[in-house]
Amino acid sequence: MHEDLTRTYFTPNEVASHNSSQNDCWVSFLGRVYNLTDLILENKGALIQPIADAAGKDISHWFDPKGDVKRHINMETGIEEYYTPMGRFLHIPPSDPSMDFNTDFDLPW
Repeated sequence: MHEDLTRTYFTPNEVASHNSSQNDCWVSFLGRVYNLTDLILENKGALIQPIADAAGKDISHWFDPKGDVKRHINMETGIEEYYTPMGRFLHIPPSDPSMDFNTDFDLPW
């Protein structure tokens, strides 16, 4: 883990300076800062791209106040789904039934 992450606070400018999706990706959400560099390096592909694109930014708007990914009702199907206008990301199930969604993981990032 990065030494700076032991501090108790970071400014938005400090988080913004860690904006490389390749080797230095921090994000903030709901008042906390997370180093997601290892997560990105361990998970290649389309589902990691929205997280990589958010490097150095605040992603609080992706989550409700409890920290769960926001949801909405799909007007076409009437079914509640995850609200991911930036694209579905790692550990978010597809909105349509799918046989290839892997649920074999402990806690999401």
